Amino acid sequence: MNRRSESITAAGKRFAVVLEQAEDGWLAYPEAINGVVIGQGDTAAEALEDLRSASSFHLDTFAPDTQPAFPSEPCPPPASA
Repeated sequence: MNRRSESITAAGKRFAVVLEQAEDGWLAYPEAINGVVIGQGDTAAEALEDLRSASSFHLDTFAPDTQPAFPSEPCPPPASA
């Protein structure tokens, strides 16, 4: 099984993510968000995008009870055009 570390931005914060290749696709999950949040897809990019969407929904819906269980970094402001 192929496994690597990545990061995503969800709900305005950056999270460390584990990305694993399984027999039938890819799984992605944050290293420590209170609650269960998993992304999946046929490709690594699809799994990360699914996790980004699921994490944003989870944190927006259940916050503040479900804040990250580890320090996350605030996202930098968008670059000026």
